[in-house]
This record gives sequence, C-alpha cells and structure tokens, in this order.
Amino acid sequence: MSTAQSPCRFEEAERGVLVVSPRPELNDVQWADIEQIGDGILQRVQSQQRPRVVIDLLELNYMGSAMVALIVRVWKSVDERSGKMAVANRSDLVGEVLELAGLSKKWMMVESREEAISAIGGGIGSGSDQSVGGGMLMAVGAIVCAIVACIGLVAMMEDMMAKGPAVAMLCLGGLAGIAFGGLSVAGGSGIGRILGILGGAGSVIMLVVGVVALASQVDTPPPPPEQESPSLDEDLGPADELTPSDVPPALPDFPPVESAGTESGSGVVSEETISVETEEPAEESTTAEENNTESEPTPSAESSVE
Repeated sequence: MSTAQSPCRFEEAERGVLVVSPRPELNDVQWADIEQIGDGILQRVQSQQRPRVVIDLLELNYMGSAMVALIVRVWKSVDERSGKMAVANRSDLVGEVLELAGLSKKWMMVESREEAISAIGGGIGSGSDQSVGGGMLMAVGAIVCAIVACIGLVAMMEDMMAKGPAVAMLCLGGLAGIAFGGLSVAGGSGIGRILGILGGAGSVIMLVVGVVALASQVDTPPPPPEQESPSLDEDLGPADELTPSDVPPALPDFPPVESAGTESGSGVVSEETISVETEEPAEESTTAEENNTESEPTPSAESSVE
C-alpha cells in the first residue's frame, strides 16, 4: 500500500518537521494494523535527536479510541526525546474528544497546518528563524568566550598580567563558553550547532589546561634564598665573648721625639733624633774610668825623661 493510499500519511515538511496526517479511513482499520502503522511512525520519530512533529487532524470529523491511542504513542515518544508536537484541528467533535481525554491542555492546539509548523519552529519567518538565529548567536558567543579563555590562559602562563585577572578571564570565559555551546547545541542546527560544539569543546580544553598549569605551579617549590657571606663582625663574634688571649699585646711607650732644624740657603733642614735612655750597670762605668786613667802618662815619668 502506497503512502497516498495509506489511512495515515506521513511526510517531512520544511526544516525537518514530521507531519502525521490520519485520514478518516483509519477509524475502520483493525487494531493490529493501527499498531503496525504506529510502529512505523515511531521509527521515523526516534531517528531524530529532538523531533518536531505535527499531527494534522484537519480531515477528520470523528476520532475513535484507537486513533487517540496512536497519537498518544507518538506524543510520548516525542516527549521522551525532548521534542515538540503540535496538533492542527478545526472539528468541534474531535476537539471535544481530545478535551475529554485531557489531551487538549497537554498538546499545542492550532487551527491550521502552517500554524502548527510555525509553532514548533519549522516555518519560515516564524519562531523557527528566531530559534535558528538564537542558536547561531549562542554559537558565536561560545566561540568568543573560548577565545577569552585562551587569552587568559596565555596571560597566566606567560606572566603577561597579574595572576588574579588572568585566572578570572580563564574561568569566566571557559564557563560561559561551555554554557553558550550547550545552548547552541540544544537549540540550533547546522552550522550554528557545529560552532557551538567547537566553542564548548575549546572552552573545556582551556579550563583543563589552566587547572593543570595552576596545579603544577602550586606543586613547584620556590627557589632557596641566596646565602649572604658572613661579615667581619659575625666572624669575630660579640665583644663580650673575647678572652684575654685574643687581645694583642700593647706597644711600648716611646719618649717624645725631639726635632732640631738648621737653616740653609735653600730652606730648613730638620733632623730628628730619638734618644732612648737606658741604665748601664755601675760596674761597666767604673771599668771605663780605670782604663782612661791607665792610658794617661803620669807627670813624674815625663819629668824624669827630661
């Protein structure tokens, strides 16, 4: 059975939106066949990371319990994958069935297929563009924050600025880059999602490298202080510790120096003599006098010769 002849059409609209359109013939299909149709729809829904599904009920005037069960299965699968689902309906009877089942308050109900696609972010010029644009902005923010974190890391490792501001740039840029990257991946698509992944990954790398660098700086012991050469006072020690043997002997007291000067034609010539008085023994002086007396001739001897 082709898709056009199937009691439930399944197609993919713009921007990856999946559109499920049950037809009135589905109310006459056996329960087992409805289960089989539901399995095929669920496979397509689960193939997307965050599916966006539109249930188009515009062709229905009545809705049986089997069809309600099919739509509930699709809704649960979308909800498990954090996707979005909207229901387009104009029939009052179908709306009453959904209201009695308590589903009208849980689902996004609109009156046209285009409104349903726009409501879940699939229409051109609608909230989809805002979502894509927001995802791109988040991706750019992630890239910028990763660059800021890189600058902070380089400044910290190369001592280009004080360590405090550099670490602050690294931490704030890295954490903000991770946050923006996650939001970009969650709400963006295409290039925006890729840029968000790159920005978030770069921020994580900068943070890890920064933490490792800080840990290595903390573990490295500081260089030992330079030892100063001991001074003379430190070698000798305090004065009160000197012993008498350490004091050098005093020099003898010499008598005052007498100076005498004579004038000459060219100037004054001074002569200095140092006289040291010493006491000679009395015996030596007496011996000298006796020697002088013996050497002189006596007067009597001279007269006899004459």
